[in-house]
Amino acid sequence: PGMSAPPSRDLWRGRLALAGAMTFVGSTVAASAAASDLDPFLAALIRFATATPALLALCVLFGTKWPRLNAREWGVLALQSAAGSLGYTAALVAGLRYASAADASILTGLLPTLTALVAVVALGERPGARLAVAVALATAGAALIALREGAGGEQRLFGLALVFAAMFGESLFAVLNKAIRTPIEPLAVATIMSAIALALGVAPGLWALARDGAPDMPALWAMVYYGLGPTVVGFSLWYWGAARVSGVEAAAYMAVAPLAALALSWALLGESLAARHFVGMAFVLAAIALTVARRRAG
Repeated sequence: PGMSAPPSRDLWRGRLALAGAMTFVGSTVAASAAASDLDPFLAALIRFATATPALLALCVLFGTKWPRLNAREWGVLALQSAAGSLGYTAALVAGLRYASAADASILTGLLPTLTALVAVVALGERPGARLAVAVALATAGAALIALREGAGGEQRLFGLALVFAAMFGESLFAVLNKAIRTPIEPLAVATIMSAIALALGVAPGLWALARDGAPDMPALWAMVYYGLGPTVVGFSLWYWGAARVSGVEAAAYMAVAPLAALALSWALLGESLAARHFVGMAFVLAAIALTVARRRAG
């Protein structure tokens, strides 16, 4: 009596699924770096041409119900896909042509705080003191990366700006989701987003293919992995896990993504890590913690 019951096996499986999902998300930095010589829109086309058939197959397998949306909601979905799917992929791949994957890993951790900040600006939500401190910490973490002297100069800053643009597009994706009132199953959302991104990316992607020729195999396989791993498996793990834990706890697992991105940049790409990476990551993780705490308080 008076003692809380230990977490169930299903709860621990949910937590492992969330950690796995965010590890897949973190791996997108390494995959994008491996494909950074590709035209960004060709890279995005390969991703969504791989992901869309796989997601459609899962929809058939699980009997997913398709929503009946009005014209405004279809427009919101199209804008979400353009910003958070096609735009995110193209900007991340392009940015990693100029910036290191280790530096970009820190910026990926800005997503939760940036999303909360966009919600304040776009939806008129009250910011609160926690968010103000979280934004300051996230900005400090990003500044440690962006303001380093030498090693690339203006090109490196341009690359980091593109990575930030990718995070901003993803934050718009999250905030715009609140504008859709019709209930949509998660798998249906993922499939629709992927299909729209594929449709939007066909013309620029094929134009790049005709101009540049076939991609080399490492870059091709990196984007095929991006389509099947983070987009399909990572998405499935996230929603499977999120159904088994609280919303606040699920949000906390977003911190795994930048950690995984930094570790994989070192392990797979051989990038060297400096003290500024660890200090910058500490600032960003503190910002994520405060952003999650704000959700709990709200």
